[in-house]
Amino acid sequence: FFLLFGKMAKATKHALALLVFCGVGAIIGGVLLGGYMGMTTEQLPQMVNPDTGLFYGQLIDPLKQPLVFLKLCLFLGGLHIIIGVILNGVKHFKSNKPLVLFLEAIPWAMILGGLLLFGFAGDLNGLFGTDLLSANFFKLVAIAGVIVLFVGHIVLEMAEGKSVIKSLLIGPITGALKIFGITGYITDLLSYSRLMALGMATGVVAFAMNLTAGVLQGMIPGVLGIIVMVLFILFGHTMNFALSLLAAFIHTGRLQFVEFFGKFYGGGGLKFNPVRRLNKYLFLEKENI
Repeated sequence: FFLLFGKMAKATKHALALLVFCGVGAIIGGVLLGGYMGMTTEQLPQMVNPDTGLFYGQLIDPLKQPLVFLKLCLFLGGLHIIIGVILNGVKHFKSNKPLVLFLEAIPWAMILGGLLLFGFAGDLNGLFGTDLLSANFFKLVAIAGVIVLFVGHIVLEMAEGKSVIKSLLIGPITGALKIFGITGYITDLLSYSRLMALGMATGVVAFAMNLTAGVLQGMIPGVLGIIVMVLFILFGHTMNFALSLLAAFIHTGRLQFVEFFGKFYGGGGLKFNPVRRLNKYLFLEKENI
């Protein structure tokens, strides 16, 4: 309500809107991954789907299926990188360089998307219960992207004014080196595994807090044990929540500003130089000899 009708600066409103969207995304992610303050399906049986043994709306159990959770994080990271590559092509398209979009950005998207879906087609089919994704098809898409990128690199060199002979002789070598840049995208993709580490760490810590609170309540009889249990749970989950906020902001910010922005964003404008001499007028004086 305050975000919609409150009076505030435009930048402040955008920042609050970003936090709201992130909060909604965290809630959706918690439902899909079954994150309910570290509680297990045995502790909350009324929320468990008897057909799957998971919470209602939950797709996977990260603690029981860590590899599936890792693949899901890498898949989302791959989509993030592909969007950045496409934005780089759109930026060049708006700068009157349309060939970069069609001969570099789109081929890279074909390579990355083809390899991504080639590797995860089976898992995605099993996750959603379909057979729509064909691994062999996406392998051909990736190969086609390599061919277009290789040939397109030679065409781009010609478009930049290089001679045809030089482009045909040196272009294949530089084109092959350009394709070797896939290693850089792989290292960027592996950075998204931190999402799995953060998600599992906070869930395990929450589970440990609940388990420790139960042990303390069993050690201290009567009402005092219940009070100690409640206080420990409040303290433990508050600390875990605060650490989760800090870690989520730092690590996701790094993924956004390094892995994503690095694909298309470039600095521009005037160089920041706060201490300099600005000469506006020049006076010439004749010395007496």
